[in-house]
Amino acid sequence: MLRPIEPEDADRIARAAGTTDTDRVASLIQNSALWWRSHGYGVWVVLDSEGDQALGWYGLRPIPSPSTPELLFGLARHVQGQGLATEAGRAVLNHVFKVGAVTLVWGATVPANKPSIGVMERIGMQFESRKDLDGVDSVIYKIKKSAESQA
Repeated sequence: MLRPIEPEDADRIARAAGTTDTDRVASLIQNSALWWRSHGYGVWVVLDSEGDQALGWYGLRPIPSPSTPELLFGLARHVQGQGLATEAGRAVLNHVFKVGAVTLVWGATVPANKPSIGVMERIGMQFESRKDLDGVDSVIYKIKKSAESQA
């Protein structure tokens, strides 16, 4: 289950991410609220089927522009490898390509992160390039809006 992330989710998302940096998570949540208002997309919290437990997050941020946002996602370790990231990714792409003027979505990870690369490939993203992003060797994947996704 996906729903837009809320301020009350900060601790749950930090736990799912395995971090104690709740300030960084709170900043993401605050930015997401702005993105939702401005662009019709932002960050979703991934919940278990009962809606009780945060399993991770999935979202888009308008970098480098609102029409070409970056895909972000992360799941708690105990639910990785169950297909949730792929299912959520397809739902996010379906939503974003039907609302607003998004023409392309891109994502990046380090070359050794095979699980994230696999998710991006399974949701239809294709390898674009390998380059340095903010001092990190990264692989870039992209997917363009298709005629089918506009229907």
